[in-house]
Amino acid sequence: MSNPPGPNASAGQRLIWAVETLWQGNRSAAARDLKISHGLLWAIAAGKRSPGRRVVTAIAADGRINVDWVSSGVGQPLLSKSETLNPCTVPVALRLLPGPPKENAGALSTSLREVAASDFAASRYCCLLGDDLRPELYQDGLRAGDVLLLDADSALWFRNSDFLRDRWCAVRVRTDALTRIELAKLGRQIDGRIALATDIRPRTPAIRSRRIDLDDELKDPPKRIAEPDSIEIDDVVGVVVKLTREFL
Repeated sequence: MSNPPGPNASAGQRLIWAVETLWQGNRSAAARDLKISHGLLWAIAAGKRSPGRRVVTAIAADGRINVDWVSSGVGQPLLSKSETLNPCTVPVALRLLPGPPKENAGALSTSLREVAASDFAASRYCCLLGDDLRPELYQDGLRAGDVLLLDADSALWFRNSDFLRDRWCAVRVRTDALTRIELAKLGRQIDGRIALATDIRPRTPAIRSRRIDLDDELKDPPKRIAEPDSIEIDDVVGVVVKLTREFL
């Protein structure tokens, strides 16, 4: 058996290594067991496609391949049955944290949430999306009540900045007025900064129309706080590694 590819390899190369290892090179059997098309698996092997959401969901359901390793190259490639079935617990945060849970104990609830051993890490915590979800996040597919499992281990993205691309992340937003933690989807890294693929401007109340008189025109208009359209990698404080939607 060859050594598993690391963070410098593509997600497709890591997935194909796992498939070749578990199914002894029988890609047809792998596609059948994973319930994905044979052609899709061959396209990934040829480097023409990358593992998308359908493939990631399929390997997570199978339970033998570590999804986080496929995405980042970090961790153990293969999981034993005991690793996927034995539950562990992670803390539940009252809000998005500016760092690892052990450094932000005051922002944790008294609740714990069970996760599979393959999803457990000391740097992980859960956060429940509330009813005050920003409209743009709703449009991007998130819903109030969704449970996010976040990892605050910065080594994940400092080793490989591409790990953050197209992922939901907790980011530190710095403006002249304040610093806050927001949920945003990240885009490409450009000139050392990571583009924000989500509008993170705070909601402002609608301004009612009113008659403008001369005195109003002489007053200085209120200053609008400039919101960034990109961030430094140092401002990433967590990455969503799993989303659970619970129907109540």
